[in-house]
Amino acid sequence: MDDLQVELTLANTKPAAVHCLDPLRDGRWSQFVSTHPDASVFHSTAWLTALRNTYGYDPFVYTTCGPEQELRNGIVVCRVESWLTGRRLVSLPFSDHCEPLVDNTHQMQLLISSLEKELRRENWTYLEVRSLKPLQVLTTLDHSTVEYTFHQIELGANLDTIFRSFHKGSIQRKIRRAEREVLTYQEGSSK
Repeated sequence: MDDLQVELTLANTKPAAVHCLDPLRDGRWSQFVSTHPDASVFHSTAWLTALRNTYGYDPFVYTTCGPEQELRNGIVVCRVESWLTGRRLVSLPFSDHCEPLVDNTHQMQLLISSLEKELRRENWTYLEVRSLKPLQVLTTLDHSTVEYTFHQIELGANLDTIFRSFHKGSIQRKIRRAEREVLTYQEGSSK
């Protein structure tokens, strides 16, 4: 994907360039994701490659960093076309969440505004950002918020502590039943 540059001017700010990069070809993306505190497996090139190979979704990243600069921010999205849900930009399809990797509201506003321009220019139906935190941005797009529950288990504790943290009626009972029925799990790659 060629480097795309968009000039944006927000109230009381100087114009800022926003660039578009291919995270599967630009080695800066992997380096950036490996060090950013909000990055997850869904930002990784392995996950992005799986989306491309499995569903044909080509990811791209909007950033305020130019082609010769070290990456300091970015929002990764895919163009998704479906007869059921229409043409849309999603960050990211088949991902529980995909946090915009930005450090301040100014960067967030610039990147979301650029994606909004892309949406209008290409006549896409909507933009979907799956963030764990509320997005504080101004937009002219109609918008809605869908809340969901994110479940996370700290695996650093011992097994007894983790087991006791589960719901007694639904999770602990099912684990005990699996133990009584001697349920086993086996992994392999042979036929």
